[in-house]
Amino acid sequence: IPSNTATESTSSNSITVPDLKGKTVKEAKQTLEGLGLTYVTGCSSDDVISFQSPKAGTSLLSNGIVRIYSDSS
Repeated sequence: IPSNTATESTSSNSITVPDLKGKTVKEAKQTLEGLGLTYVTGCSSDDVISFQSPKAGTSLLSNGIVRIYSDSS
């Protein structure tokens, strides 16, 4: 699993990464885009997320990247 290469931030304009585990990739896409974050995945839209990087609760700048994985990816 790749290390966290996203830009972390503690500034007031940061976005807190949500917990995406158990959601489908399609649901995660809607959630992340609604927050102003982007994502990278090799999963199909119906796959259920089992791991994410960075973890939930991490602060990212707008357009920060969250990597999402499923058991099948």
